[in-house]
Amino acid sequence: MEAMWERYRRAPKKLKMKSLDELCVATGNHRQYTIAQLNQMEDAEPFLKKVPRTRKRHYTKDVLAVIEKIWEEADYPWSVRLEVSLELWMP
Repeated sequence: MEAMWERYRRAPKKLKMKSLDELCVATGNHRQYTIAQLNQMEDAEPFLKKVPRTRKRHYTKDVLAVIEKIWEEADYPWSVRLEVSLELWMP
């Protein structure tokens, strides 16, 4: 694997494709897995973990106050669902 990595790393794109095909046949691994293994052999930093994205608030406190007033006037339809939703959006 290390010898292949050296050859793969220095090769132009067309030779990289052939080297990768040979390595996939020799190891029996899928192409993407083989690429990942070759990339991990580099001396670079390890892969960074993905940071989960947080959602931005769509509604301001004023808008939520109006929604809550309408909810009260409508005699609390879907009370459990809306109550949980309001708790998530209001600090």
